[in-house]
Amino acid sequence: MNRQYVYAVLSSITDDGMTNRFEFVWGHTECMHTGFGFVGAEKHLFLKNLKQLWQNGKYSSSNTLLIDIEPDTCLLIPPNTAIFPPPYKKIDSTDTFLGPNGELRAFLEGLADTDHDVPTYVKEHRIGQPAITPSQPDWNSYRMILGHILPSVEEMVSENQDSPTSGAGTSSSVPNLPSADVVADIISRIDGIFDKLTKLDWNQNFCN
Repeated sequence: MNRQYVYAVLSSITDDGMTNRFEFVWGHTECMHTGFGFVGAEKHLFLKNLKQLWQNGKYSSSNTLLIDIEPDTCLLIPPNTAIFPPPYKKIDSTDTFLGPNGELRAFLEGLADTDHDVPTYVKEHRIGQPAITPSQPDWNSYRMILGHILPSVEEMVSENQDSPTSGAGTSSSVPNLPSADVVADIISRIDGIFDKLTKLDWNQNFCN
């Protein structure tokens, strides 16, 4: 969604003057265009890069929660720093997830009251859609996307799979794929690559 549409949406759901009180507003230009579409859908896949938000030191993975209805866009963020509510369907009169006494409100109130950091709370209180992990049937497609935009990911996967401790204590019905713990390790090690990627003009290279 471009910035013009983002502000239009914010204006429609907030009180007068509230739009200017947000610390930041992001659109597609702040996201990474992968050059691929969503798996199983015909629309461009943009990945969110919270590293940009955390650079000033005020926010970090311990105090940031990303809420998104599309887990695909969060392939590169650290584990347990995002939740994925089910998409809202106005024809579903039984959907109370976003309501005053809904599941999302209860989750956020619990997060506000907890002494734990965000990843710990999210891990202990599962909600909404699951994150993208190697246990999913479409993981090979996601792995291809990661390998395209971050070539070193494939090398990291091989390195972890060759390790004697790789996949220990885990099971998966999908053969020859890294475990969720391995993926978490991979993601935690791509910060250096991300620093280089954020200096590229992704909009110019991929959005034309």
